[in-house]
Amino acid sequence: MFQPAGHRLHPVASGLRGHRRCEGYGKEGGEVKHNLPIMKDLNAADVVSRRWTAHFWPLLLALVLAAAWGSVVQTHWNLQALIGLGLEIPWSDRLRTTWQDLTGFAPVYAGILAAGWLPALALAALLARRLPKWRAPLLATAAGLGMVAAVRTVDAVAPMPVFIDATRHLPGLLAMASGAVVAGLLYARLTARPPSVSKPERPHDENH
Repeated sequence: MFQPAGHRLHPVASGLRGHRRCEGYGKEGGEVKHNLPIMKDLNAADVVSRRWTAHFWPLLLALVLAAAWGSVVQTHWNLQALIGLGLEIPWSDRLRTTWQDLTGFAPVYAGILAAGWLPALALAALLARRLPKWRAPLLATAAGLGMVAAVRTVDAVAPMPVFIDATRHLPGLLAMASGAVVAGLLYARLTARPPSVSKPERPHDENH
């Protein structure tokens, strides 16, 4: 029986269209598979960025607190020594000297603190992973010990006997280190993970 040419080519054309459609699906599937690693990398980078931000600002706040604390302590420690020698210092001069040290000495002291804190807090954070209940005491202790280590390291390389006169003797050193300990507790508090809330179990239905 005679069949028109168009009718005879119809199955062939249908096959070609189906083949092209499959190729399109294959390309789309390949693009999705190819983009999966990129999406995973972006998600991982976003998680790291959030963690870094969540720890950076609390650490900066703790550093500012410790630096301000140490600056005020050393200022009044030195002023009290002068008063002990018989020098009268009015409160206006004390406040002005305190402000001058906060703007001049505190940034330098913050740099010294940062040098001691980075290794000390990093080690404390590693230990806190194994001892999560002791995280706050570990970070506070590390902040205090890091401050003492940094100050004594500067004293070892400075031309004068001590870089900070208030740390010449143990009471003054402990007074300044206490500020670092308080700042370490603040950092631990601000970066503490919220307690996980367990979902209540559904009552078991005996009929099922």
